[in-house]
Amino acid sequence: METASKLTVLVVEDNPINLRLMELQLTNLGVQSVLVDNGRKAIEAAKSDGYDMILMDIMMPEVDGFQAAYEIRKLEWTLERHTPIIACTALGKSMLVEQCIRCGIDDYLEKPISQEQLQTKIRRWTQMVTVAQPFSATTDMPVNRFSMEGQNSVGPIDRAKLSALYGPGQLDNILSLFMTVTEMLLEQLESALARHDVIMVRRMVHEIKSSSLAVNAREMSKVCLQFEMAGEQNNWTTADKLYNTLGLAFARVREYLLVKSLNA
Repeated sequence: METASKLTVLVVEDNPINLRLMELQLTNLGVQSVLVDNGRKAIEAAKSDGYDMILMDIMMPEVDGFQAAYEIRKLEWTLERHTPIIACTALGKSMLVEQCIRCGIDDYLEKPISQEQLQTKIRRWTQMVTVAQPFSATTDMPVNRFSMEGQNSVGPIDRAKLSALYGPGQLDNILSLFMTVTEMLLEQLESALARHDVIMVRRMVHEIKSSSLAVNAREMSKVCLQFEMAGEQNNWTTADKLYNTLGLAFARVREYLLVKSLNA
């Protein structure tokens, strides 16, 4: 059996915010990580025998997580080994189970992912003795999944919860990355809407939703969910209105963070 410090996890995630957060969570748990940002790199990396687990994002361009997992399983069949693959996704369970079984994925984590959930999966799927306890900034603040409902914080982002999950020393860098990446994604979403590019709109909305869930930007997450429903119906009038609503929600996050930085 291995201690957590000897475990190495391959993280496959195209969203730079989620990739950074996953790295931080694994570090806090005392687990080493190797990071790749697309499915093709995951397949290449899997040729190495140095990974105790693979955390696989599903919604990725070109080679998605299902296809990458399937290719890794074919490779491992010839090598007579089996690395646990855990799907990491904001898709619902009903959309996952059948495809996970078909492509050889062992288990899944629903985004946003807490350290507590991650720790549980690592213990279940690896032969390890101990895992470091999740970082907590205060002794009375539990590390739980984000909830999009029932939050008491009046701000558009709950900085205290983020600090408890990822550590106060990393918070400003995480939020700065979120703002930079989201601004770029919003520009790409606006362009896709103008072209009525259904595939690109869905991809951009999914990326923004995933990032928003990761930093507990609740209003933005809710708008993205509405956006996804409008996209399923090809309702471009509603989609345009929701884009404006999403832009306003993002502006409120930016203003909130600016005020917080000035008052720090």
